[in-house]
Order: sequence, then structure tokens, then C-alpha cells
Amino acid sequence: MPNRLIYENALTSRKVNKLTDSQEKFWWRLILCCDDFGCFFGEPDVLCGKVYPRQNVSEEDVLSYRNALVNVGLAFLYEYDGEIYLCINQWEDMQTVRTPRRKFPEPTTENRLSGNPATICDNLQHSETVCDKLSQSETKLNKKMSSRARAESISNPSRIHLDSESEYENESKGGKPPKAPAKVVKKSEFENAIDDFLEMRKKIKKPATDRAMKTIRGKLEQMAPGDEATQILIIEQSIEHCWQTVYPLKAEYGNRQSGTSNNSFIGIVSNNDNKRN
Repeated sequence: MPNRLIYENALTSRKVNKLTDSQEKFWWRLILCCDDFGCFFGEPDVLCGKVYPRQNVSEEDVLSYRNALVNVGLAFLYEYDGEIYLCINQWEDMQTVRTPRRKFPEPTTENRLSGNPATICDNLQHSETVCDKLSQSETKLNKKMSSRARAESISNPSRIHLDSESEYENESKGGKPPKAPAKVVKKSEFENAIDDFLEMRKKIKKPATDRAMKTIRGKLEQMAPGDEATQILIIEQSIEHCWQTVYPLKAEYGNRQSGTSNNSFIGIVSNNDNKRN
């Protein structure tokens, strides 16, 4: 990171003077780590190693320091591709930036995180965990009901007819209406590939949020508009290399997966590679 020329008005800042000694120490050290736009990593484990490279400071303390900066309005948190970053507010008012170069993703109104900073990361991880558990429970239930229905139809074919008649009689007598049979929803190959990608992100301890997956789906549509077959290959390429996002399909990967493909997207990549060679 470049050297910093900090204005003296930082000393009289009301927000800075709301910090404790330890929090203010973290604040000055953080300024030395940020890029020319005031952005830096926001996860406490990374902050602990970068801001205090030779001091024994716990992640819990660093987390409390970071949250204190957010609470007084000196910084805000934002998310990009499943990672949490922070950005210092009014960065240009406290220092001179001559040749700005961005080294971290740009914060926008869409990816800015609002609310209590102490619960933002927990809520993101909790929502993914709850959704995954619900999805797994629903899949197991559907499989169990489907297998039970098949077994009953094979062992006693007349049972289905009798059950239907008894349900009709109950309804005609004012009883509860018959329950609709559970529908087993079969996922497409594309959604199965998305599930495999999410599982890979969990294994590398970089779980993807709903917002990150929305961005990745948008990238897939840009790389291969309306072509699910190519999009699946792109996803499988990222899974094989343990990438956290998706990149244009390499020609040799596409040929290895599908043989000599006539897909226009793969052909374009191949032609570009040949021209470079």
C-alpha cells in the first residue's frame, strides 16, 4: 500500500473521538492497510493478521473494533462474491490520494450491508444453513413418500382405488377433504450443477450467499445466453478448479467434457486461443 498523507482534521473528528484507545489504535492501523479508495478486507480473521502482523490480538477484539467503526459511522461493510469487505467513509476528506488504484471490489448501493454489524455475518451464514437444511429435509421427505407409494402400488394395486373411495365418502359426509398427493419435483441438470457448486463452496469454507449466487447466475447468462449445456460446463469447470466464481469456458475443457462440440460459444473461445497462439 502507498504512504499516507493524513489531514490534521482527523484529530478533531467527532466520530474518531468517540472511539476508545484500542479502537482508535485499530482505526489508524487500518488506514495504512486500505487501498486508495479506503477499501479493505472485512473478515475479523483477515483483519487480525493484516492490521496486527506482530501483535497478539484476538479475533474477538478485532471484531469488536471493526463493529465500533461501523457503529460510529467511520466505515461500512459490503459484500462481494460471498466475501465481506469494509470501506472507510469520507476517505478523501482525511487524506490526499494522488494516483488512486483499486485493489478491492467496488462498494455499491446494491452490495452494501445495513443493520447491526455484529449480526450481519451470522445472519448470512445462518440463512444459508437454514435454507440448506430445509431443502435437504424436503428432498428426503419426497423420496420417502415416492418410494412408499411405489411399494404400496406393487404389493396391493387395489389399495389406491379403495383409498380414493374412502376419501370421497369422508368428504361427502362433511369430513376433511382428501389430501393432495405429494408432488416430487425433479431438478434440472442445471440446478443440480448449481447445487454441486454450492457444496464445493462449503467444502472450501467459502459458502456463497443468495446475493452472490444471483450474481453468478447473471454471469452465466452473459457468457452463454440461453445455453444451459454450456453453462453447466462452465459451472463444472469452476467446481473442478475450486473457483469461487465462474469464468469463460476454456476450449480444452469444453472439448474434454463433450467431445468435438458444435457449440458456438466454445468455438469462439477456440478461435480466440488459436489466434493468440
